Amino acid sequence: MQQITRCAIYTRKSVEEGLEQEFNTLDAQRMACESYIAAKRLEGWVCLETHYDDGGYSGGNLKRPAFQRMMDDVRADKIDMIVCYKIDRLSRSLLDFTQVFNELEKHHVSFSCVTQELNTSTSMGRMCMNLLMTFAQFERELASERTSDKMAATRRKGLWPGGTVPYGYKRIDKRLVVDPETAPNVVKIFEWYLELGTPKLVAKRLAENGIMRFPEKNKPFDTVMVATALRNCVYVGRVPLKSESFKGVHEPIVSKELWDKVAARLKTVEVKPKAERRVSSPALLTGLVRCGQCGDALSYTWTSKSRNGTRYGYYTCRKDMRRGVSTCTVKSVPAQLIEPLVETEAIKFLRTPTMLRTLAGERCISPFEMRRQLESPEAFWTSLTPVAKRDLLAGIIESVTVYESSVDIKFKVKGDKRLMEEFKHEHNGN
Repeated sequence: MQQITRCAIYTRKSVEEGLEQEFNTLDAQRMACESYIAAKRLEGWVCLETHYDDGGYSGGNLKRPAFQRMMDDVRADKIDMIVCYKIDRLSRSLLDFTQVFNELEKHHVSFSCVTQELNTSTSMGRMCMNLLMTFAQFERELASERTSDKMAATRRKGLWPGGTVPYGYKRIDKRLVVDPETAPNVVKIFEWYLELGTPKLVAKRLAENGIMRFPEKNKPFDTVMVATALRNCVYVGRVPLKSESFKGVHEPIVSKELWDKVAARLKTVEVKPKAERRVSSPALLTGLVRCGQCGDALSYTWTSKSRNGTRYGYYTCRKDMRRGVSTCTVKSVPAQLIEPLVETEAIKFLRTPTMLRTLAGERCISPFEMRRQLESPEAFWTSLTPVAKRDLLAGIIESVTVYESSVDIKFKVKGDKRLMEEFKHEHNGN
């Protein structure tokens, strides 16, 4: 008895234009594929009735609803062969296509094209497929380069190439035009920065005055938005292009004198590289602690309240800080409260037999000596440098989530059931 090959037809079109027609490009692709499958009926090919049509989706990625639905059916063993009009209908990315092809091979599903004699069930077909996909990606990269060159040329002429329109402007006939309603707020942002000194305080004042970045979404300015606006040369009548800028054809909102004053002020703000900040920062839980309400990271801040200059550290919700106005229930947590708590739980985790052997091996000592050192947590932590402490905690802790009245610490057990049981035993025993 002849084996039946269940064929799924996949069609795609990059733009939505023309899809409203009674007979569109997707219909033409499907008709060609149906005829191709009908010609193979003597070989047992049968066309499935389910339609997998992606209209208005690019082939540069795999985020397409019909494509994902088809791959789900592949995994459910409902498809034996995928048929397309051209290979680039399935994907224009060689990396994506390789990923898809591996998935198809895993489930013993083949791939065939109508206009390109291609059948991945044969070695010759697989070789041709690789060659065609290489050229498909080459064509896509050329188109991307042409688009980038066109946008760069547009900026050099002083024209706005597209994208998000800067606050204070409207886009009319592909050109930036000053918005009389919001443009005065841009001037206020620059003037208030000179007065207040930080983007955070500017964002706070904007919120207090009811000035929204996206009024239709009721979304206020945050610190990042203010800082970005202060560095956007569009407001002084220029168009940015990487590290350069060109004189624009649009009208400026901010005077050159005000722009220069703000630029001079911004240059005085020193921004250290991440690696340098990490070494100099006294924060023990940098990159580990998160807000339980909004899920954003808690940033380390400090204040000096005593006469001798002693610093008091706090972990503050980063998203709440950017808002300018505090709305988060977690707000800030004193470092002197949360850090000892995490240290105590970390010691319990390190006392498990598995972790004792690991830590002892790294220090070239016996597990018994390692456990003896951990019997005095204060002496153990004192023996470590700040960087060593952070590295140790980062190596064993996945996250520290702070809620309004509790803290949840997750350790990196990596699915090790034995280590989980050891930790539970150590935790219950203390």
